[in-house]
Amino acid sequence: KMKKKYRYIALNELLETLKNKDFDIRENALFQLGLMLERSNNGETLSDAPDIYSDNLSREMLRMVLGKDEQNRVIDALSRLIATQKDSRPTAFWTLSKAKGELALIPLLALIKAVGHQLNNEAAYQACLALKEWLNSDLLDSEDIREQLKLQDPTSALERWQESKDERLADAVDDVMELLD
Repeated sequence: KMKKKYRYIALNELLETLKNKDFDIRENALFQLGLMLERSNNGETLSDAPDIYSDNLSREMLRMVLGKDEQNRVIDALSRLIATQKDSRPTAFWTLSKAKGELALIPLLALIKAVGHQLNNEAAYQACLALKEWLNSDLLDSEDIREQLKLQDPTSALERWQESKDERLADAVDDVMELLD
């Protein structure tokens, strides 16, 4: 494992890259963050696909395991990006979906409430996939999570997305609605 100070510096550099005006640079940083979150949260189950990580992450990034505090920093940065960079929303929601659900579900609900009506089909689809994955885990067992789902009920955005001509999105919304019932 990397020393905390160096992990902090390496993560800061990557999070700073999310502010880059260049779409491709920003998208690559989002992809790398997604891979890092995935490895941090599911490392033991990912042994069948190591090439995608070694091909896309630096040696420092491969050695980094993102703990709760670091994941919260990533979630905050992704939330700001989703709020401000329309063109990177689909990838940012995909990246967010790789974070631990107990940390990212409530920020996701807030984002859906804040910008759900502005999302294109792909961004809405990625947001639905994250919701579906987390709601399928044991998060609904938590009283806090159920309370947040009531407070930040995503149903109105979901209903709007359900009317989309995009079948993939409509199917994903159906799955999420079923889980919310």
